[in-house]
Amino acid sequence: MRIRSDIFVSALTRRVFSDGGYAAIAAKGSEASGAIFVRQRFRDGLETLYGPAPQALIGEGDRDDRVFEPRLLRVEPEAVEALIARERKFDSDLWLVEIEVDDLGTYLPLTDQKAETAPTLPVMGRVGAKLRGGVTQAAAECTCRQKAETATAYCLLPKT
Repeated sequence: MRIRSDIFVSALTRRVFSDGGYAAIAAKGSEASGAIFVRQRFRDGLETLYGPAPQALIGEGDRDDRVFEPRLLRVEPEAVEALIARERKFDSDLWLVEIEVDDLGTYLPLTDQKAETAPTLPVMGRVGAKLRGGVTQAAAECTCRQKAETATAYCLLPKT
């Protein structure tokens, strides 16, 4: 059984504070099942946004765990704001947690950490299909799990 969103967010903020970092809940979503986004702020003014990983990237044994993937890596705050605004249009009951730590450490389980358990599935689609984050699919099938430059979708091009 998956842990409730409010409990996960509370534990995350307490862990960050106990390690000397800063955490704040910028948007409170559904207590039971709201999607959780984590905005990591760096001292140089850049930000990284983490969001829930797609279920296809989570192994069978980890279906009840909350696993995250980077959506934007070290970008300007405006880019993060724009992506959050798009996500809110899709899911108005999301959580947004802002943290200020240099190293994410073990605060969030990331897809890269679970990659050995995640199934590698072919992705099918038509050429030119738009994917999440505006990445264009240029091939009909791919099984590589390399991230696209914007870290908002997984690469759908076969390795050459």
